[in-house]
Amino acid sequence: EPPVIVRRCRIRVGFVAISVVGTEGAGPESAATAMISIRDNVVLRASKGVLLQGAVADIHVTGNIFGNCGHAGIQIEDAAGMKDILIANNTAFDSGSGFRIWDDEPFESLEAGQVVVRSNLFFGHIDSDMGFILQSGGKSKTREPGDLDSLIRLWRFEHNWRDLSGSASKYKLPIAPGDRQLATAELISREASDQDFLRPVKTSLMASAGVATQDPPLPAYIGAVPSEGVAVWDWDETWRGRIADSR
Repeated sequence: EPPVIVRRCRIRVGFVAISVVGTEGAGPESAATAMISIRDNVVLRASKGVLLQGAVADIHVTGNIFGNCGHAGIQIEDAAGMKDILIANNTAFDSGSGFRIWDDEPFESLEAGQVVVRSNLFFGHIDSDMGFILQSGGKSKTREPGDLDSLIRLWRFEHNWRDLSGSASKYKLPIAPGDRQLATAELISREASDQDFLRPVKTSLMASAGVATQDPPLPAYIGAVPSEGVAVWDWDETWRGRIADSR
């Protein structure tokens, strides 16, 4: 079946821009929220750009730009019941975090293969470019880092480019074996007013080091913006390929 699609929106809000919330405590097979593709949107100055929470399944967050989001560009929350989540080719910058996993007490074990995080670009963040936080307690909340190394092994992190920004180092994910540290010179411009804002230099590995050779339904470039002369990706191709494989 075709997904519900949220596409090519430009959103400026002071709260969560796009929420996908499933039934609390339900397993993936009984998820109330499934088959959604959030693609090619620009979200600025939200508290969270995209929030995925609870038992949701077959959700794609692809090709979006998130900037100046107070808490996180993309947040996955209470993920125990999630299944088949793809976070790919997004660019998040100058936010609290680019990508953040948040789990509230009681903490539940995450499972292998729930989430795939590939070919994203994260830079300029205040807390952590990629982070994992556990929150417990009643009125007096306490926060601790999740099991960072275990998360890297359980979920699939590949070809993400990060600058390792953020002062909250204890919550920050280590670089996964397939990820890479971003060099400043690999983007033509970081100025929002420029025509080539967020565009990779044509000769940079960012323009060609994606997972296309390993996973054909994804583009060869990193982040949401292709290099000059390269067409923007058709995310319907990704949807058809990945959903067919999962069935």
